[in-house]
Amino acid sequence: MKVKRKLFGLWTGELTSALLFAALWVGYLNEFSYLSFYLTKFSSVYAFIILEFILFQGSLYWFMKWKRVRRKEDSHLPSSYIQLFLLLKK
Repeated sequence: MKVKRKLFGLWTGELTSALLFAALWVGYLNEFSYLSFYLTKFSSVYAFIILEFILFQGSLYWFMKWKRVRRKEDSHLPSSYIQLFLLLKK
């Protein structure tokens, strides 16, 4: 089914991106050791954390949609899931 494949690709792609960005960030910090740690500004760390949060949140959203389609339920998320994402939005 095309929808299942598309949703699977979306949640795995976002999760892979989040993990790959984290690995590259840690690799960058390890390459330059203490010097890069002190040169890394708070703003770039904050931006990285926000990026990771958004990617993990997106991955969770697409995973929940994929799981519902896979179970042959409607693709609309229940209100409890919607409440969770509204909480995460804040």
